[in-house]
Amino acid sequence: MNWSRWVVLLVVVTASVGLMIWKRAEIVGFLKPAPPATAAKIAPAELVPGKSETLLVRSETLQTLGIQWAEVTPTQESASIVLSGKLFIDPSRLVSAHARFAGEVVRLGHCEPKDLEHSIDPLQDAHLCFGNRVKAGQPLVVIWSKEVGDQKSDLMDAISRLQLDERTLKSLKAIESTGAVTERAVREAQRNYEADLISSIRAERTLRSWRFKEDEIAAIKQDAERLHMKDSKPNADLERRWAEVEIIAPIDGTIVEHDVAIGDVVDAGDVLFKIADLSRMGVVANLYEDDLPRLLALPPDQRKMRVQLASDPTMNPVTVPITRIGDVVDPNQHTLAVMGWIDNRDETLRAGQFISAQIPLSVETGTVKVPINAVIDEGKVSVVFVSPKDGSSEFTRRKIAVVRRTVDSIFARVEPTEEEKKAGAEPLKAGEWVAATGILSLEGVLSDLEASNPPTVSVATKERE
Repeated sequence: MNWSRWVVLLVVVTASVGLMIWKRAEIVGFLKPAPPATAAKIAPAELVPGKSETLLVRSETLQTLGIQWAEVTPTQESASIVLSGKLFIDPSRLVSAHARFAGEVVRLGHCEPKDLEHSIDPLQDAHLCFGNRVKAGQPLVVIWSKEVGDQKSDLMDAISRLQLDERTLKSLKAIESTGAVTERAVREAQRNYEADLISSIRAERTLRSWRFKEDEIAAIKQDAERLHMKDSKPNADLERRWAEVEIIAPIDGTIVEHDVAIGDVVDAGDVLFKIADLSRMGVVANLYEDDLPRLLALPPDQRKMRVQLASDPTMNPVTVPITRIGDVVDPNQHTLAVMGWIDNRDETLRAGQFISAQIPLSVETGTVKVPINAVIDEGKVSVVFVSPKDGSSEFTRRKIAVVRRTVDSIFARVEPTEEEKKAGAEPLKAGEWVAATGILSLEGVLSDLEASNPPTVSVATKERE
């Protein structure tokens, strides 16, 4: 027997079984392969030793974040609050002309001839339309209403029955003393007469409550008298306008909304026209919350704003007294409304136009100015990232005392008050530099580094490499 062959076979089987046991152990986790070597992570920035809340940012990171620098400048101009806003129509002089009854529109009012003199539309007729001026009491639209016709007929019917029962009552009273009629018959005739009188008064008062003119009511009474006297000649004009009702302009003004045409069927309460008195315009401007104490510090007679149209820089500013300071601060913009009134008798101003305004104040000292994008608001304090010079890669987080804001700038106190210092505010001086863009990214990097500082290759070491 060849023992060498058996020995070789035994060795091969033993090695196979051992390899299988090794793989099984690796699968179930008894043996784990060594993890591959990882390259050292390079941080975009690092904390500067010995300096509180100070970052040293890699040059590549500065480009990635788009960091730009801005110089802190002293406040040199005479202090004034700059506002933006718009013009609006006086709500108390914006009225609606409603349809008082349901019916069909049969006629529109006519505009003044002078409104057609400068018209460039050859198809425009004399009917009232958007932009036309109207006078109080001027007819705007005529509606044919069955309800109006029925109410007029009710008045005529009540008058006719009243006249008939009045004659009956007089006749019965004339023969009552002869005993030809009973007392009960006279009393019933008296009751019928009084009921007819009440009905006629009610119908007449209803027409007055519907704002029918006295001459229109008198014409209905005359027509009832004509029928009573058996006058066969009808009143043609009254017949033609029997079921018509006029809607008139409630005030002098300009039609700013027009929503009716001949043939339209309207319901009671529908708004047919809106008329506005544009002889004066309201001015509403947005005042930053930080500027409110400075405005309130002015005497009431000095609370004025110089208003100018944003679309017309050549317009001479108009001084407008501030008549109202808003009570509610917008939670998003942190602004509140200030309002006043501007004369517009020549009607050159338009509702909705944007305006810019300034509220003159006394000369301000002890403050500096930075771009508004350079500041992060954090509750009662604000934060900037100060840099030693333009283009520096070092940034220090600093709390500042904001005095006021404008559309594009923040004004901070050079030396904070004791109360502001307790809140953490530090001085900010003219000539220093701050990050004007990318400050939210710098804030995030600083927070991450302060929360956890994993082993990294330093910026200085990497640059030497």
